[in-house]
Amino acid sequence: MEGKFPVRPVIALWVCLMAQGLSFQQLFSYAGFLVIHFGIADRDTAGYYVGFLASVAMLSRATFSYPLGLLSDRWGRKPVLHLSNITTACACVAFGFSKSFPVALACRALLGLNGTALVCRVVASEISEPKFEAQIMSVVTISWNVSLFIAPGLSGILYGHGLWGWEHQYPHLLPNLLAAGMCLLASGFVVFFLPETRCNREKYVKLEPITPHSSEQEIVQRQQQPQQQISHLAILNPLVLSSLFLVFLLYLWSVSFDEVVNLFAIANVKSGGLGWKPSQLGICLSCAAVFVVVFTLFVYPIVLHRFGKITCLMFSSVCIAVLSSVIPFTSLLPSHVIWGAVLCLLGVTKVCSSMCFTGVFLIVNQSVEKSLRGRLNGLSTTVGSIAAAIGPAAIAPLFAWSVDQLKVPCIGFILCSVVMGVVVISVGAHHRVKHRTQEANENSSDEIV
Repeated sequence: MEGKFPVRPVIALWVCLMAQGLSFQQLFSYAGFLVIHFGIADRDTAGYYVGFLASVAMLSRATFSYPLGLLSDRWGRKPVLHLSNITTACACVAFGFSKSFPVALACRALLGLNGTALVCRVVASEISEPKFEAQIMSVVTISWNVSLFIAPGLSGILYGHGLWGWEHQYPHLLPNLLAAGMCLLASGFVVFFLPETRCNREKYVKLEPITPHSSEQEIVQRQQQPQQQISHLAILNPLVLSSLFLVFLLYLWSVSFDEVVNLFAIANVKSGGLGWKPSQLGICLSCAAVFVVVFTLFVYPIVLHRFGKITCLMFSSVCIAVLSSVIPFTSLLPSHVIWGAVLCLLGVTKVCSSMCFTGVFLIVNQSVEKSLRGRLNGLSTTVGSIAAAIGPAAIAPLFAWSVDQLKVPCIGFILCSVVMGVVVISVGAHHRVKHRTQEANENSSDEIV
């Protein structure tokens, strides 16, 4: 692999992240209809229950992300990936056969035993030489972002279509079987295409070699040094904390926005919603994913090189804040132009979202040295999962109340805009913290000299 771009390992990472994204996000396009199918709500009150289905998986992932990150350092990256794929496949199949809301909640909670995202980000910095790290991280980020948009589209189209006449009893079975199959396929790619990289990072860490003249104390210190690096906890400096806060805000917006869009699409027209079917929303999200793929692969690298990640992140955050507050007013447009207007607004919003995630992931990885990135990615996944658990649980009941009582669907979108406004301010604060940290390091170096 020396000197060459690792094509096959990158493909394995791509498939793993696509499988995880499909498993987690395929719920959003039909969550409201599933709650209605369980017989506990109608179109206008489904939001009171939908948020729990989305939040329980993220809350469970927040619980298991950091332990799975530590296990990947002890057992290796591939065992954790296999564990994640197998448990996720089982959870998807069980969720597809669920007949009640409590059983569906339990199955969604099992999805939390998944460390694919954090392990893939670590492996991206270990499968090749450092010169390819940025390029591989970009590919990994693209695969995750694309899965976020393709998953709701596919599941929206497949919802209500079943096998052997089960579509009425289990309308959500087919999209979950597809997600389970993708997880098993991902494990196959891990077996044949992905090498174990747990010890690879030591090649790029300069350590004093053990020689025949080394003392017993030096040998013990040399043997314990990698273990000390793994157990090092002093990474929560201001720069890291500011980057984790950005992760929290971005995940909070992303999951909340997806939830609000889903509820806005299925809400009755008289209540200010669009009154769409799952297939209509699924097709719209799939078309928006095309914008994301084209822009991220061919346009974003040029824009990033020209303006830098901070400028791109701030600009895209401002665009999202504006567009999020505009989307609910599309219900006031003539019926023959609503679909096109929503598609354009969602497409641009998702493109800006992809830019935000890529920029934040780069900021996180550049906040610490390479030997500490595994632990930091575990922390960032935990923080993001907590935000993703809070978002739907808070925004969905609020949206349902605003539609049911006030007949106004824009409150949830306005809150999403406020979150992105805070992101803009936080990016500027992170940039100032970074400059102060660099100046402090330079002053310390000058004093030592």
